Amino acid sequence: MSILSYFIVALLLLANAKSDSNVSRTFKKLQLVPNVIPTAPQNKLTVIYGEDREVELGNSFEITDTLSPPKVTWDGDEDSLYTLIMTGPDVPFPQPPRPSQILHWLIGNIEGNDLDSGDVIAPYLQPLPPPTSDPLRYTLLVYKQNDVENFTELSTLKRKGFKIADFAEKHNLDGPVFGNFFLASTVKAIF
Repeated sequence: MSILSYFIVALLLLANAKSDSNVSRTFKKLQLVPNVIPTAPQNKLTVIYGEDREVELGNSFEITDTLSPPKVTWDGDEDSLYTLIMTGPDVPFPQPPRPSQILHWLIGNIEGNDLDSGDVIAPYLQPLPPPTSDPLRYTLLVYKQNDVENFTELSTLKRKGFKIADFAEKHNLDGPVFGNFFLASTVKAIF
């Protein structure tokens, strides 16, 4: 390998390290840590709505952009199992008093990063912030599982009041290892 090749690889590793630490820093800056989860993910989860609307650690979407589930990918170990959880931590409004979380999507026992291989525990629920609300945060987190989980007891899982940290602890999930989030607001009428 030439010196130029080593230099290019080093630059790529450095760029990834900077972006990964940026994930953690951004989650803390926007109080997702410690208000929603106790520790921040170190790695960015790739989330794309539609053909090309990528979630970029807090960018804004209108609810019309989020009608269907996004494409979600991460650099997962093919021999490992993962759980994907999407929550809205600002229900009903982002302002105090302390909001409660709502579960928007939950898939467990995902092999590598193949969502189709997982068990859908809670189907995708489109973000729907109230019309009078400021934009609400929506988080997508991937946890690494230690073993195959039996999620059948979750058939009566309640979406409102869901606590992602409690769920991760109860099911002995590691992480979150990957994460991302966006803001969503209702479409503003123009008169």
